[in-house]
Amino acid sequence: MLDQNSELFQLLKKMVSFDSTDGNEAGISDFLAQNARDMGMDEVVQQEALPGLKNVIAVKTFGKGGKSVVLNSHMDVVPPADGWETDPYELVIKDGRAYGRGSTDAKGPLACLTHAVKRIIENPQGINGTIVYTAVIDEESHSTGARRLVEQKREGSKLKIVLDGQQIPVQIKEKAGNLLNNDILHLSFQALQADQKVNSVIHIFLTNTEKVTDALERMLMEIPYASLPEDMIDTITVDVEGMPCGTVLTVGDIPELNSGKLDLQADKTEIVLRISDKTRGPSRAAKQTEE
Repeated sequence: MLDQNSELFQLLKKMVSFDSTDGNEAGISDFLAQNARDMGMDEVVQQEALPGLKNVIAVKTFGKGGKSVVLNSHMDVVPPADGWETDPYELVIKDGRAYGRGSTDAKGPLACLTHAVKRIIENPQGINGTIVYTAVIDEESHSTGARRLVEQKREGSKLKIVLDGQQIPVQIKEKAGNLLNNDILHLSFQALQADQKVNSVIHIFLTNTEKVTDALERMLMEIPYASLPEDMIDTITVDVEGMPCGTVLTVGDIPELNSGKLDLQADKTEIVLRISDKTRGPSRAAKQTEE
């Protein structure tokens, strides 16, 4: 029997009320991020996966820390088809069943894991470990949110490690893995001190590459630099939709790289990407880069 007054039902009802079809996830992302803060998560981040559209990543460490578990579901839904007898964005009960757009795929599962995390926070019962709670965008179309999520931690990424109960800010200095099964074989870290600049690398990610009909040449996808820890940049996303043939994007063309807080270790004239006539094939420079 469904309890319409229960905390879980009310959470799902709120989530269903958002029209979070492809490209419209901003509202529910903001709601879930604030809800995670209200639950008492240690850290909550909205990670941009597409321009203006953000995954939610929240972390809670219990006791002395230890193993981590990642909980994941998606917040987007497919548009409602014809034949609905009720408002798709209003959760209603009919014959003992809850009906609403996304109530099973996948706001129902997302509401359940959200509620489960809240209950664990309220009554941890001596747990030692970390919960990483994640909600991603764009699962129904291209899984961009999930892809962005698994790419999150790489060389140059900032994070915190726990040693003897103390949280220490670090960056990933080296990372090696098995590409066949995604196992991480080696990680090394560099401790960060607030008043000391550190060498790092910014990773460039491109969106809407499938909408470029000419030859897209990726030439410099990692930008070395130095900065204070508070000014470090993990990734920069470049939307290539609408870029015409002949476009040449240089380091200096990217606004985030013109901050006086970054000591770039790449010349601003270096080419990040180029769009050329696909009938002519990639340029010599691009071929050399690929080699």
